[in-house]
Amino acid sequence: AMPSLTSLSLSGKKITNAVLTHMAKQPAAKKLLRLSLDASGSVHAADALKLLEAAPNLTSLSLSSHLASDTSLMQLAAAAAAARGGGSPLLSELRLTRSFGGTCSWRCLSRLGDLFPELELLHVHNVSDNHYGDTCAASITAALARGAPFSVARLPRLRTLQIDELCGFTCNLGSDELESALGAVVAACPALQSLSVTHGAMWTGGSNPAPWQPLPTATRCLDELPASLEKLSLEQITLAPDALKACTLPRLRSLRLRDCGAETEMRTLAAELTEACPMLEEDKVQVHAYTGRRR
Repeated sequence: AMPSLTSLSLSGKKITNAVLTHMAKQPAAKKLLRLSLDASGSVHAADALKLLEAAPNLTSLSLSSHLASDTSLMQLAAAAAAARGGGSPLLSELRLTRSFGGTCSWRCLSRLGDLFPELELLHVHNVSDNHYGDTCAASITAALARGAPFSVARLPRLRTLQIDELCGFTCNLGSDELESALGAVVAACPALQSLSVTHGAMWTGGSNPAPWQPLPTATRCLDELPASLEKLSLEQITLAPDALKACTLPRLRSLRLRDCGAETEMRTLAAELTEACPMLEEDKVQVHAYTGRRR
């Protein structure tokens, strides 16, 4: 059926493990170029992998975060490389979408450049090692304690990077972890044109609320933003007064800062950046003062 099918979108409660297993057996799977799989928590990563492995020519993949484990993405990359006689997977767009409790671990994010070197667009809903508990970046915290810097495999073709959340459900990312992680991500993307990073805010409700942890502060982690950058959006990350002074951004055309500090300080930072960036005009600058929003 549908031998010419190249794009497939599966979503809703009726998408079950049996459905994915059946789809993986269809000849059309080998011709798929674009796949979107927005499945409920009852769908297992192992069953989703059956379909992904049957579609080695994917150039665009949108996947519920709970299905995107380190192992499943490694197996997907291996299957795609094997089908291409050892060549790199063709995947150029990867979206890991929101799902209950689903996250992309920092370890997984750090390996994406090795697994999918052709990536040009990466959109991740949440990056954290543990969505619950009092720490959301245990691997980075442990590396810092050993004096080992966090590193990210290069993504030489990446043009667009969007991360919607760095916090866990009951914890915020620490400033040291943010500096290490975001600095490594920025350094790994030399051709980046659009960067959007939102930290989010931990939940402090319920009958036994967790104590509020302050939002992380960015100091030097943005120093290596590439000269190719045209659009920058940061939200719920406190910016030190000189957080963007070391950047050379001759192509920057759009700037958005939301909940990144006191209004006066953010407007001063934005004004300095506008003066330093020849293509950044005032009507393309948005500054929204810190409101202390919490879940």
